[in-house]
Amino acid sequence: MTTRSSGREEVHRAKEVEQVAPLFTFRNDKGEIEGVRYDRMSVLFVNAFKEQQAQIQQQQEQLKRVQALATEQEQEIRQQQEQTKRQQAVAERQQQQLDALQKVCRSRRRAALCR
Repeated sequence: MTTRSSGREEVHRAKEVEQVAPLFTFRNDKGEIEGVRYDRMSVLFVNAFKEQQAQIQQQQEQLKRVQALATEQEQEIRQQQEQTKRQQAVAERQQQQLDALQKVCRSRRRAALCR
C-alpha cells in the first residue's frame, strides 16, 4: 500500500529521470508519467560509474603533471636563489674594492689610478 505523498514523490522522481533517460520511465493509460523502471537503471549506473572513473583518472594524471611542474619550478627557484646569493657576494666584493679605491684616491689624488 502506497500513500498519496509517496506516489507523488515517485511521479516527481520519474519526471526527473525522464529528463535524463526517458527510456527508464513508464506511463499510465492517460500518457502521464507514472514511475521509474528501476530494474533497468543498473545500465545507466554502470555507464555513469565508468564516466566518473574516466574523469578521476584524467584528474589524477592532471594532478601528477601539475605536481611535476611544481617540483620543477621549486628547483628553478632554488637555483635562482643560489645565483642571487652568488651575485650578491660578487657585488659586495666589488663594493669593497670600490671603497678601497676611493680611500686610496682620497689620500693620493695624483695617483695614476685616480685620474
